[in-house]
Amino acid sequence: MAYLIGFDGSEESYRTLEYAADLATDTGASLVAIHVVGPAVFDTDHDSTSFGRLPERIARDRLKAAKQRGEQMLEDAADVARDRGTHLDTQLVYGDPVEQLLTFADDHDIDAIFVGHRSREDRPERFLGSVAKGIAERANVPTTVVR
Repeated sequence: MAYLIGFDGSEESYRTLEYAADLATDTGASLVAIHVVGPAVFDTDHDSTSFGRLPERIARDRLKAAKQRGEQMLEDAADVARDRGTHLDTQLVYGDPVEQLLTFADDHDIDAIFVGHRSREDRPERFLGSVAKGIAERANVPTTVVR
């Protein structure tokens, strides 16, 4: 049995990791956490400042910083899992978080996906964050959204 965790370093993703790690310890499942560096970090056509296309150097610097942050988050996650009695494999990938998590799950015979709940607004249609919602709607395996 193998469990996949979408991990972004948020408080919600740490709760998700702890829940999945405890379950993996109880069931003997393997555990892997993926951190996805989203397109806004490496897409040089994306610019939230409205000054136009980002210079390549700035895009490279943002990508390098995002990679370092992601690697550190995953190291911290592995420490948390170890403290809870299980080994955590980690992987840093690039792209759309929903697509990357679903593709990994399909390609690696994942039995269940765990993602954190993140609601920034109280409106009912915002009950799940876009990543959790996308995973829950499209996953081919059971998905748990942890609050």
